[in-house]
Amino acid sequence: ETEASYTSSGKYGGAFTFDGINDRITTSSTFGIGSSDFSISGWVNLDSISESGSFVKIGGTSPNVGFAVGVGGSTFDNNGNNLIILYEGIRWIDTNVNIGTGWHHVAMTIDSNGYPKGFIDGVLIYSDSSGLGSAPQSDITYFGGYTGSAGENRHTDVTLDEIRIINYTLSSDEVYQQYVSNLKKLNSTQWYLYVNQSQNASLGLV
Repeated sequence: ETEASYTSSGKYGGAFTFDGINDRITTSSTFGIGSSDFSISGWVNLDSISESGSFVKIGGTSPNVGFAVGVGGSTFDNNGNNLIILYEGIRWIDTNVNIGTGWHHVAMTIDSNGYPKGFIDGVLIYSDSSGLGSAPQSDITYFGGYTGSAGENRHTDVTLDEIRIINYTLSSDEVYQQYVSNLKKLNSTQWYLYVNQSQNASLGLV
């Protein structure tokens, strides 16, 4: 395991680049996430349409439970460009929608019933109403990838920025607002607000 590389060329300032081999960042927390009612979102930059692995994995692999979101073809273990959601140890969810290359905003929400939704660039691209995941038991979260319980390399060749883990279910409007806006603190007295407006000034923002 090695640490990711910092770059100043993120979507909004600094970001971390991962090599898809063994780069990852870990933290000894699952941020209070259970089996339902939470969200993971952020900006991802892929340089190829043939990639695989996890962007964010909440929970360890012993026991083999928790949740992850990433890229691949049907699973993290096959190359592709689809947004993939994982209920670790229970089921893979292939959204069958390509993320693309360059910077894109992705989000995964799990509602109070344990049902998933997937978003790319603020647009809902997947939802279903089946199955519950298992709450993470190991107190760890991986960014940039992890090693599966059977030794699978699920590290990703990706740059990540503005990753957010939120202990409630973002609405579709809230996901969209994350896609079109960003608030960045420059120093103790100055902030930078970016908004990509989709309507004219008289109609307001959407």
